[in-house]
Amino acid sequence: MSLIRDIPGLLDFTTLLLGIAVFLMTYAYVTRPRNLPPGPWGWPIVGNLPTLILAKGKIHHTFGEWRKKYGAIVFFKIGTLNAVCLNDYDVIREAYVNRSDMFGNRPTNLRVVNELFDQKGILSASLSPHWQERRKFVRGRLGFGNRGIEDKVLEEASNMQKELLKTKSKPFNIRRMLQQAATNVVCSMVFGKRWDYESQTFQDLMTSLDVVFHRSSLFFLPENVFPYVPWFLRRGDEKKARLERILEHVRAEIKEHKETFNRDDIRDFIDAFLVEIQNRPDIDHDNGTFTERQLEITVLDLFLAGTETVSTTLWYRRRLKRS
Repeated sequence: MSLIRDIPGLLDFTTLLLGIAVFLMTYAYVTRPRNLPPGPWGWPIVGNLPTLILAKGKIHHTFGEWRKKYGAIVFFKIGTLNAVCLNDYDVIREAYVNRSDMFGNRPTNLRVVNELFDQKGILSASLSPHWQERRKFVRGRLGFGNRGIEDKVLEEASNMQKELLKTKSKPFNIRRMLQQAATNVVCSMVFGKRWDYESQTFQDLMTSLDVVFHRSSLFFLPENVFPYVPWFLRRGDEKKARLERILEHVRAEIKEHKETFNRDDIRDFIDAFLVEIQNRPDIDHDNGTFTERQLEITVLDLFLAGTETVSTTLWYRRRLKRS
């Protein structure tokens, strides 16, 4: 009975604590440091997400309106994440060319990205001497072997032409074919081979990439935007499963390359990376520049950066020419 009598008091105390917590969170949200750029007012917790969602795929129009009102550098909130939009050629060049050592880093507070990539590879790793060395290596070794990148692109263009002829002049959507061609170019550079478009392995790879790029970016998954309430925000689970599926393909290729490896016959990017691993036997296997784990994530990065972006660019170029 005493417990029942105490319930109103407990509820009042809980309500008080909840009210204090909400007040502190709101206060912390709306009182920002003075040195941040100007920007639109955002709601507590969700920030400027409602405005971005209502833009319905035309976020660039919203950014354009913000530029007119706040200038070329605009601060806004994506949920709990702080964000800055550089909305002018001069400020973009100043940040990423003239001051690349200051602005070339990657965010370290994205929960899903950290779980998947563990600060390894190229795309999500923090700016460091290891990252700079690995990036320089990647830029220098793509197309490594008997044929350069141009030859691989021309080979895939020839194969794509054969696929086009199979349509027998009937109407079809070329976008999927562009995605397949771009992915096969990456496969040629990294694995030293391409797949037929009908191959089950290739189709599984394409399906996994579709899921990863569908709807929202890995960087803006709800689990990253609202990291304090992860138990009901599970949108990233399918993407994580599909990324792991891509990694399974990558590991299988690395295993095959190790079994057939010949230092005197460097066939592709994986072989070139394996040479570096052999040349540095005493490196830090957790955080070193050239480790097998770094190879896995770097190859994954090449697929994420070199497939959808290229095919989408080609797709839009086609649409612009048509219009």
